Amino acid sequence: SPSPGSVPAPAEPKLPQYKVVPIMATQKVGDAEWTQIRVDQWVESNAIGRVMVNSEPPEGVEASRWIEVNLMQQTLSVYENKRLIFATLISSGGEGHWTRPGVFQIREKKEAETMKLYDPSFVDNYLLEDVPWTMYFDQERALHGAYWHNHFGIAASRGCVNLSDGDAHWLFNWVNVGDYVY
Repeated sequence: SPSPGSVPAPAEPKLPQYKVVPIMATQKVGDAEWTQIRVDQWVESNAIGRVMVNSEPPEGVEASRWIEVNLMQQTLSVYENKRLIFATLISSGGEGHWTRPGVFQIREKKEAETMKLYDPSFVDNYLLEDVPWTMYFDQERALHGAYWHNHFGIAASRGCVNLSDGDAHWLFNWVNVGDYVY
């Protein structure tokens, strides 16, 4: 849209999925927040995943390197020496299977893992073999690659934090057991 709250012109190009854009300004119009991404282009803020840079460790994180998962924005940010070094879109737990907020630590890393849920009372049982780049942080919840979908930026997992395979691989190589996840 050429201005916040306006209806886009029919010929206006749609913002491509996963395109990185600068945030120039934000403005509230009615109940909606709008984000300016170009001089003449505004998008509804809920249509983008915004990385909020946090150069100070969050409360409870006792190190200068950590992973920050923003459940509202569906983003993941990686910090080292209080500097943002990596950011991406994620897919965290969806309705009824929320990813639990808190401060955790990576307790185990596995290059590939079989994940399954079988309960006769559930309709959505699953068996996923060779789930790549798995990093457990909260009981059975993990950061990991998700080869079975491509809708990052939307909460839809069973409680884990899904990443693209490439992003999960980068994170797996960077992270150490004991690193913080906030």
